[in-house]
Amino acid sequence: MSVEKGWRFPPTDGGIGDGFKNPGIAHFDGSPLSSLARETIQNSLDASGKIGEPVHIDFELIELDTNKLGRDELSKAVASCIASCKEGRDDDAKVALTTAQEIITQDKIPCLRVSDRNTIGLRGDNWRALVKMQGVSSKENVGAGGSHGTGKYAPFAVSALRTVFYWTCYEEDGKQVEKFQGKSVLMSHESEEGETQGTGFYGIKEGCRELTAPDIPEKFRLTYESTDPVRGTSLMIAGFNETRSWRERIATSVIENFFYAIDKGTLTVLIEPEGDDELFEIDQASLGKWFTKLLEEGEDSGEDPDGSALKQARAFWEL
Repeated sequence: MSVEKGWRFPPTDGGIGDGFKNPGIAHFDGSPLSSLARETIQNSLDASGKIGEPVHIDFELIELDTNKLGRDELSKAVASCIASCKEGRDDDAKVALTTAQEIITQDKIPCLRVSDRNTIGLRGDNWRALVKMQGVSSKENVGAGGSHGTGKYAPFAVSALRTVFYWTCYEEDGKQVEKFQGKSVLMSHESEEGETQGTGFYGIKEGCRELTAPDIPEKFRLTYESTDPVRGTSLMIAGFNETRSWRERIATSVIENFFYAIDKGTLTVLIEPEGDDELFEIDQASLGKWFTKLLEEGEDSGEDPDGSALKQARAFWEL
């Protein structure tokens, strides 16, 4: 029996509706890029896998065909959200949603993929806590950082579509298991089922379930040097708000927060280079060069204009 796939915003069924102002996303409005780097890397470190090998994380800017995102259904949902906006009460939401509508109607849009390897992936409660739960954090490793479940909203703060696609691969009973699901945090609106909840999911419509192999779109799977999936997790942030110097801002956050792990060889981070820039991987060997590069450029991120946090991190690293 075939199953229907696509976007579905489940009905409230007489329950509580959602406005556009999501407190989890708003929590990261002040420093969205640095928060994105901090929260995603911490999650990856908490899921570290192979002993003796560093957790490796990639930040890649790619273009994605909007047809792969379920464009028509998502566009219809955004349009319904706009129609649901109340004059004077939801003016900011209407502006943001109108921008989202303009983006989703394009053939291709920028997406930031944040992926890790040498981790155990997300299984069971860990996957559900990330994709389906609010106010919940589930960590397998003892001593894992984070506990309130707020960090999962950081990727949405840098998405003009408020939409993220999740993919993970883990080992279970000696076999590789893959899961994939899209999640869009908008607002309650009207659909064929009546008033919806504010959060919708891309996958199997019945029960808002995730897709599994072989139904996962190839563009979202992580494979290296073969067609076999790599154990780990990937977030595809749709409609990435590509700001000036986003690479430097992410690199600054990486180094400020994780210089110790990088120096000890338990973490490496690759940031897609721009142009002829030869410095793109942050590891033990390049850490000193990265400190010099970022401090000499003195990029004003709007969060730490004088670079005091980065200078302090370098002082601790030198000690």
